[in-house]
Amino acid sequence: MLAQARKIRFDRPSARGKPSYRIVYRNEPDGGAPHAVTVLAVAAREHLGAYRLAGARLAAILREQTQPHRK
Repeated sequence: MLAQARKIRFDRPSARGKPSYRIVYRNEPDGGAPHAVTVLAVAAREHLGAYRLAGARLAAILREQTQPHRK
């Protein structure tokens, strides 16, 4: 589900090794020049936390888009 998502890695200036945090986002529309960016998560990399949160949020967005609107 996150195949089209992108990530930015970052950490505190004093940290060493792999960056500990991720911003997971997707460009909209997916193809061509993006008109908007949807940030799905800003969270720790540990235990795939950023990706789990992003996946859950993206699933909720997609469910909302496919449900008929109620009046």
